[in-house]
Amino acid sequence: MKYLILGAKGQLGLEWTKRLSRENLAFTATDYQELDISDTEAVALYLDEHKPDVVLNCAAYTNVDGAESDFKANNLLNHSAPAAIAELCDAKGIVFVHYSTDYVFSGNIEDKQAYPLGYPIDAPVNPVNKYGEAKLMGEQAIQQSGKNYLIIRIAWLCSAYGKNFMKTMIRFGSEKPKLTIVNDQFGSPTFTFDVVDATLRILQTPERGIFHVTTEGMYSWFDFANAIFNEAGIKVETEPVGSDAYPMVAKRPAYSKLDTSRFKKISGGVSYHMADGIKRVLSELNSSS
Repeated sequence: MKYLILGAKGQLGLEWTKRLSRENLAFTATDYQELDISDTEAVALYLDEHKPDVVLNCAAYTNVDGAESDFKANNLLNHSAPAAIAELCDAKGIVFVHYSTDYVFSGNIEDKQAYPLGYPIDAPVNPVNKYGEAKLMGEQAIQQSGKNYLIIRIAWLCSAYGKNFMKTMIRFGSEKPKLTIVNDQFGSPTFTFDVVDATLRILQTPERGIFHVTTEGMYSWFDFANAIFNEAGIKVETEPVGSDAYPMVAKRPAYSKLDTSRFKKISGGVSYHMADGIKRVLSELNSSS
């Protein structure tokens, strides 16, 4: 198998580069400097030149608040460009892997009771912000492109790379004596290395379509932060607060847990856990410092 990574300098792209390099698998890694994914003609020529078996779309517009006003860029990167690439891949017999988000769902707190195991892959979708709307439109367009695609929804993405909640908490916890952390939004984090592992497992099967990949369990951001501090040995006072303590431009879901049962079924029961993910990210951060 030969892989093409789009968005290679983001969290997921860097994780894919690391994993494929470690396993000595053939791949090409591109970011916007090498390949503009919104240029359909350039993408088509690149596919013809490099002839990948799998395209891994790790590129995305991820500024959730910015998406409320910059809908052009949000729509381009999260909807129209992935849609066009999916069509190209289908025509050329290439598997297209696209990463989506828990934000395609409504995130109503009432859904915590309705879906205690998390949103199933076929639960009704109803995004509460412009970022979620564009990601959903991207999903729908990819589904219409053919059958040779994977849409993998993830949530609360963390890693040793880039900017994410875990790295922010480590920095704040080391700098401040006390932190107030949101305790009324619930879900479960996803770690980049687990996403890559799950994707490779799915690709080894004939299964295609939509999958959910997160760690097990359900937590608030407050729970997640305290787990990070405990594992890192960071002594900081934490206080739980409501979402209204941190007004945001874009509305955030109160409940965003994803049901991973389809992945576990096709992988023979493989599951990922928050505590393991935290330990691994801390280990990687320590080894790189």
